[in-house]
Amino acid sequence: MRRSLFTIALGAAIAVLAVPVAASAETAPTPAAASLPQPPAAAPVPTGALIVLLDQHRGHIASAAQAVVDASISRLGAKPTGKSVPEIGLITVRAPAGVSTAALAAKLRAIPGVASVQPERRYVPRALPNDPGYTTVDPNEGVPYQWYLTDENFPEAWDVSTGSQALVGVIDSGIDATHPDLASKLAVAPIDQQPFNSTGPAGTDQVGHGTHVASLACAATNNGIGIAGAGDNCKLVIEKTDFTDSSIAASIVDATNRHVGAINMSFGPDPSAAPAAAPESEVRALDYAAQHKVVLVAAAADAPVTEQGDPANVLQPAGTGSNIAKGIGLDVTAAQFGAQHASFAGVGSEISLAA
Repeated sequence: MRRSLFTIALGAAIAVLAVPVAASAETAPTPAAASLPQPPAAAPVPTGALIVLLDQHRGHIASAAQAVVDASISRLGAKPTGKSVPEIGLITVRAPAGVSTAALAAKLRAIPGVASVQPERRYVPRALPNDPGYTTVDPNEGVPYQWYLTDENFPEAWDVSTGSQALVGVIDSGIDATHPDLASKLAVAPIDQQPFNSTGPAGTDQVGHGTHVASLACAATNNGIGIAGAGDNCKLVIEKTDFTDSSIAASIVDATNRHVGAINMSFGPDPSAAPAAAPESEVRALDYAAQHKVVLVAAAADAPVTEQGDPANVLQPAGTGSNIAKGIGLDVTAAQFGAQHASFAGVGSEISLAA
């Protein structure tokens, strides 16, 4: 009975609901490390663009310095592409015709004021589970599809707060903005952050993943249809991403600038790719949000592995899971009915909690 890995934790994390989670990373059964399957090694597929990050001084980018770098980049013939995020000194460019990406990267790194140049990558959404309904009983399990709301005391929490002041950012594949459970929950019109390979307007969701995640977090509750959202009366800021590095960084910063209290990130590296360090653009964007007191929540991997991939391992680095204060956010794995660890979900010292 698979479901989103982090939505219940989100409801608690944004201080909408005072909810004990079903199981923590400490209590969830963890398979022996030697028996854990590891993803096969494969090279991530780059977008062909380059992420340029400028030098920071005490977390700020001087506008004059950025203008000098912009002029130097222009003289090299680099073409602006993707998303640029001045708040964190991020510029996305593509090589001109006849110039290789590697050659352009070398020239960009030589420009004074450039901190780093990295090939841009693309992420993939975490697996999409299926949880339709608060009271409808799953005939195979003998419990309601949304058993976790009762199991984790959400009805009692709703007596304390219905989340009317909560604003939740969701970075995902978009949203079905016309759905009766969601149409009234949008704080602003969905924001399009798709510089490459747009799948459609931000108020649509061709994949269904973003709609599912947004519904679990903030679907209209007590309206007699659909499912009950964990945050009850919370509102949504939807950032529709194409899952490229620049799009993700832009989405995090834009949601932060719109004063969200929490950000959902249910995506990670392609599971077929070899483990790699998180791009500095993403790290800067997450730090920017954390500095603005945004609660950051990421889904753990969709397999019982100890390396969760970014952004999860940026929020809760390896070895810190037993003390969530050592991270800048929550890395949430999945629990099953009866407070048992879900066999399909991530384990180990990068996990903040299970829900």
